Amino acid sequence: MLQCLVGDILMAHLRRGSIMALPGDAVTMGQPLAEIGNSGNTLEPHLHIEATKDGKPVRLGFNGLSLSINSLVTAK
Repeated sequence: MLQCLVGDILMAHLRRGSIMALPGDAVTMGQPLAEIGNSGNTLEPHLHIEATKDGKPVRLGFNGLSLSINSLVTAK
């Protein structure tokens, strides 16, 4: 779980053993945190990400794009 001003960010299906930050570490924008993997019950590598603040969902955005449920973001 990543804690930031926006809220708590949960990332799942990361590659086992790839997490690069330890609990309590301060991280910066653009810093690699882990690698996307195929952990859990999945058919292909992907990232599940969600944000909450005070137990309520928070809308996420990447590179100026607003995301909604099941949004797909791909590398250029």
